[in-house]
Amino acid sequence: MKDFFAKLKADLKETAGLVLKDFGRVFTVLLLFSCFQDFVLAPAGRWLWTLALSTIPGKFISFSNILSLFSPIVLIIGLLIVIGYAAALLWMTSLMIVIMECGRQDKRPGILEIFRLSAEKSSHALKPKNWPMLFVALIFVVILDLFNNDGRFAGLRIPDYIMDSVLQSTVLTVLYTAAAACLNLFLVKFVFSMHSFILTGADFTGAVKNGLRLVKKKGWNTFWQVIILEGISELLVRFIPGGIVWASSKLLGLLLSGQSGYAAATDVALKQLMVPALNGLAGMIKTAILFAFLAVLFARYMNEAGETLPGLSVKETPKKRSYIWVPTALYTVLYALCLLLTAVLTVVFTVQPETAETFAPEVLIAAHRGYSAKAPESTVPAFLKAYESHVVDYGELDVHPSKEGIPIVMHDANTERTTGHDAEIREMTLEEIKKLDAGSWFSKEYAGTKVPTLEEVMIACDGKIDLLIEIKNTKDCPEFEKNVVELIRKYDYFDKCIIQSPSYESLCKVKELEPRLQCGWVMAAATGAFFDLPAADFFSIENTFISPYTVSEVHKRGKKVFAWTINTEKSIREASDLRVDCIITDEPEKVVDQIHKNLGNLDNFIVDNMLNNVIRNVNEEDVKTLEELVNIPSED
Repeated sequence: MKDFFAKLKADLKETAGLVLKDFGRVFTVLLLFSCFQDFVLAPAGRWLWTLALSTIPGKFISFSNILSLFSPIVLIIGLLIVIGYAAALLWMTSLMIVIMECGRQDKRPGILEIFRLSAEKSSHALKPKNWPMLFVALIFVVILDLFNNDGRFAGLRIPDYIMDSVLQSTVLTVLYTAAAACLNLFLVKFVFSMHSFILTGADFTGAVKNGLRLVKKKGWNTFWQVIILEGISELLVRFIPGGIVWASSKLLGLLLSGQSGYAAATDVALKQLMVPALNGLAGMIKTAILFAFLAVLFARYMNEAGETLPGLSVKETPKKRSYIWVPTALYTVLYALCLLLTAVLTVVFTVQPETAETFAPEVLIAAHRGYSAKAPESTVPAFLKAYESHVVDYGELDVHPSKEGIPIVMHDANTERTTGHDAEIREMTLEEIKKLDAGSWFSKEYAGTKVPTLEEVMIACDGKIDLLIEIKNTKDCPEFEKNVVELIRKYDYFDKCIIQSPSYESLCKVKELEPRLQCGWVMAAATGAFFDLPAADFFSIENTFISPYTVSEVHKRGKKVFAWTINTEKSIREASDLRVDCIITDEPEKVVDQIHKNLGNLDNFIVDNMLNNVIRNVNEEDVKTLEELVNIPSED
């Protein structure tokens, strides 16, 4: 143990030296490569994907036609996109490895020389026998988020509704945790494969064998060293930028805090501009630290194995430029502009307070199945609780047809989960449904609560809260959409409800019956050109599949994006940052509190931002997983 920490201390010291020497190069290369990704690679990939989807009916993929992904043209073009992106990521990894190895060998190449050398060192990946290295790079970059300066891969995760199902089962929870642990240990064992591939010129097989040989009997040591480094680097890169913003706020506060528009100005200039920019810088610093540490560790392991790394033949700059002026100049200008913008906006918002509202777009809140955290879901008490919270815009509910075709409010098509009676709603009469108890499972307080009809909910909520009505499977009742629309007409609910459905066919029927109704398509998966579908006025999308591009394209067409189901602080922040129009949640008050948290209180915002980012790699689902494991009931 003593030897472990002695070596770790020496490695960290050398790592710090490399980062200080080479961060200017790292920043410049990451900045240039990000521009290449955003302006060349991403548009090209999007164009190719659109071309692929143009060959299938509808030109988009949703959960209803997900099997279209397996059409030959979509598969081929999709594979080409993945290969192209993997090649770019391998090149990016090569750039970082080359920069750090040049620094370790005390060589100072120019930026163009770095790009040339990294291309040369990774070019043998083009040989067919080395193609698997492309996917090694892809796996490492995506899973470990090596280039975490922009959160580019944050959306590549298991959808929340799938994770919720997994975590409800103890067996699946244990299997998920075990699989995650095995995957991390597996990745550690292969961590030096790319270094061997790029720096020694080995082919794929040789690089993998060499990487495995170097970490043989050192897997756990390597794992804990990387974990310790992750913790140290997170603390450094999050608290330093946070300190800069905090000091700036104190300086501005002395000058401007007496002005009524100061709070709104700091919210725009510091929270929305400076903090994200500094977080981007922090991510780049962390990337530099990680690759510097791996370079030091790889060299030490090679030395302990009695091997030496070949020297890099590079053309150095005459004055051994550090390029540190690039981030220094860029962030100095940005810092000055943010301070100036804060001062200008303070004056503007003080003189014209209404202008501040344009920078804080309204987000609608829909209570999922009513206020299901406070009352049994999909019951009248749940919708009244949503109204009583005074923060809910819509009560979201699902309707299924009874045997007679009457719209029944319940999420599941089967009544067992919330009533204990195993039966399909479509096979039950209203009289049979009314005998069920939909409240006892939640608490004794709600024992005897009945399963409501849509009509009963409309009567109870009239004048209190609007409804977001989701029409479920209607195959057994072709007239079901008509039955729902007739109720809306009967109670004049046109301005008090909107309709959504996972069936686009249902939306078309509703629009045909009543064009005045606003309709939305529920999408558990979403990709492609679905934005122009005429029967959809909004798109209700599982939050994992919502991207800035999706929101932008939908808004361009004057339509809206609803995000579901948003319950965790992480997903609330993501949805809010994406500027979605409506958040569907089980906990409306928690969402509103999170959205408005620290408004006008920059100190709390900075602390919250730093702490959330320090633990950003601890997925909230993983925390739930640990809680499930700790609280596994005993056999007794």
